[in-house]
Amino acid sequence: YLQNAVNTLYNRSVIRTFGSNGKERDEFRWISKVSYRSGMIGLTFSQEVLPFLTRIRSNFIRYPIKQISELKSVSTLRFFELCVRWRGQVKKMTITELKDILNISQKKLNGDVARIVRECAAKINEATKIDFHVECEFVRTGRKFTHIIFSVKNRPNILVERTQSVPPEDVPDVRDLVGYSDDDWQNLTLSDGQRNYFASLLSRHNDGGVGNRFAGEFINAAGREGYSQESWKRWIENRLADPKFVYEARVYLHDLGFKPSSAVKKNVKKTKN
Repeated sequence: YLQNAVNTLYNRSVIRTFGSNGKERDEFRWISKVSYRSGMIGLTFSQEVLPFLTRIRSNFIRYPIKQISELKSVSTLRFFELCVRWRGQVKKMTITELKDILNISQKKLNGDVARIVRECAAKINEATKIDFHVECEFVRTGRKFTHIIFSVKNRPNILVERTQSVPPEDVPDVRDLVGYSDDDWQNLTLSDGQRNYFASLLSRHNDGGVGNRFAGEFINAAGREGYSQESWKRWIENRLADPKFVYEARVYLHDLGFKPSSAVKKNVKKTKN
């Protein structure tokens, strides 16, 4: 069972969509390496997903595990978590959004999605250990289901531990990229040798590695200087003289082996107004 679970996770991707139409996207793996030892399996999370795991501050939920003991399908569990997020509120979503959230193929007809959501809501409302119930209304545009409006309300007089959103102040401070706090990356001054070395690595945008990802985020800012390899490298080297840019590029620098402790940290004086 553990082997099957690891294989499933290893083959799963994370997809981030961008733009007003959601057609621009990044896709990356959860796991970059699996290690097998006697009686043990080790997982290494990918560098791309690491910031999302280590910078958790808010926008997540916490609920007693016993509340989902009666929920069997992945879609129902995901709809439950969606309800926890929006409990006490009325939320309107498109069917397309629901397909992504509930892991339903975009090829499914909208009517099929509406049926699945009804089944999810029914399972949640039937569960005796869940402290809320959900009401759904489906909206048609013409003959086609296009939106869902759902409201999540507390169940009165139910003696179970309640689900809750976790306020940011309840979350302990966590280290940012592998043992370094966010403050460790602030106000760093790189030496000339460091700027030259890391600019050379970051400018290699044709190797499909870190340089390629770095270029995807910053090359448009370089304008014409990004047209040739040498001018692109020179632009990066000049920008690395700015501590603010070092902070912006910290994920890529870390991927290349840079450690904040190897740079000079500039002291910033705080003045009173």
